[in-house]
Amino acid sequence: MATKGTDRDHLPLRERVSERLIRATARTIETLSVLLRPGAFVVLFATSVYGAATLAKGLEVFGTDAWTLSEPLGVVWVIAGAASFLGTWLVVLGYIATLGQKNVNERLADICGELARFVTKETEIAEKDLRVHVWTVTGRIPGLRYLKRRATFAPGAYQKTPIVWRKGKGAIGQCWAAGEWIRADLEELVDECAEDRDAFYAKPRNERFGLTWDEFRKSRHYQAILAWPLHGGPDAAPRVIGCLSLDVRSRGAVGELDEIVERHRDAFLAHLDACERILK
Repeated sequence: MATKGTDRDHLPLRERVSERLIRATARTIETLSVLLRPGAFVVLFATSVYGAATLAKGLEVFGTDAWTLSEPLGVVWVIAGAASFLGTWLVVLGYIATLGQKNVNERLADICGELARFVTKETEIAEKDLRVHVWTVTGRIPGLRYLKRRATFAPGAYQKTPIVWRKGKGAIGQCWAAGEWIRADLEELVDECAEDRDAFYAKPRNERFGLTWDEFRKSRHYQAILAWPLHGGPDAAPRVIGCLSLDVRSRGAVGELDEIVERHRDAFLAHLDACERILK
């Protein structure tokens, strides 16, 4: 029997609302960061207006009374001054935060590269078929948290998968939810459902990794994924703060991933520990 409805009909209402709010919040943050970065037009405009108004006020252009708070020019002068002051401080703070985040991301990217080289050396997996990512849990409000990509090792051109990875969605979302490492064998799912939407939705939700048909089609080029949780917070009450994932495009990689984890578990744990220390 044909599956009825749209992809969104296969998501609970709470998850649909959560995903929309996450996307809206991310777009808002991105917009504000662009507007307030060093050299941004909005800060330049506010500072220019305040400077011009201050000069005109000092020269008593339009007369002294025109610059009192009871007059429109006086109100403009005060608002421009406040916007200039606030914008300048936000730019400074944003610049400092950006530098710190860039340093962290570069160090995480180095770890991704090291782990990728180790895996390709110890297995038959080709470098061109391997992607290594570090993800961190973003957001403070329960239900609106998601995994944000912080660093990536990806040889050649790489296109990000446009999916909001919430808790329980995808291999990395399931890793986050379970708090333990997960190896996802996607070959069977891809073979059985590559072009069959009804067969895909006939699968239990956990077996299709909480994905919609559209999301599955955007990510089905991966055949196997290995995800490890990253922990942080107080030693007495550690929590999952992100995960480290290995995404493999070539077929037949599941057995090799199992074998390398079994033989070199300490090496994986060392890379995880390095990521956790950087993110503290």
